[in-house]
Amino acid sequence: MIKNRKQFSAWVIGLLALSLAGCSEAEVPSATTPGDDPLVNDPTRREIILGFQNKLNIKMAGTTRADAPIATIEENEITSLDIYVFSSDKEEGPYTYQERFCYRSDGSTIPNATKIILTVEGDNVALATLRPKKGLFTKFYCIANQPKL
Repeated sequence: MIKNRKQFSAWVIGLLALSLAGCSEAEVPSATTPGDDPLVNDPTRREIILGFQNKLNIKMAGTTRADAPIATIEENEITSLDIYVFSSDKEEGPYTYQERFCYRSDGSTIPNATKIILTVEGDNVALATLRPKKGLFTKFYCIANQPKL
């Protein structure tokens, strides 16, 4: 009986230690500073941070060309990003176009679109901060590297 109690106690302590080690506080930094975006203090909008993984990972397998890269550095680069926002009063729709957010690597602005800034997080993640209108069900459609539609 005592042997089982000691073993049970060891398991409980081990699980408790693992659960505490697995807890952490992680905060995603804002992709823009408050001075960069005029919508930052607008109470009718919310802040959404989208992360884009723009570096392809290759699975290593003996029968494939795993040593050759899937894409070149230029193909992995985000030179333009258009994010279209569609919203609805109900989750099941209908969704209508609300606004467009754009990024261009040359810093140019697009008429009738809100400019966004991409920031790099680590080696392969780009963060974009959007501030769409509050109170609606929202869907985002993202198009990368296609400056003209």
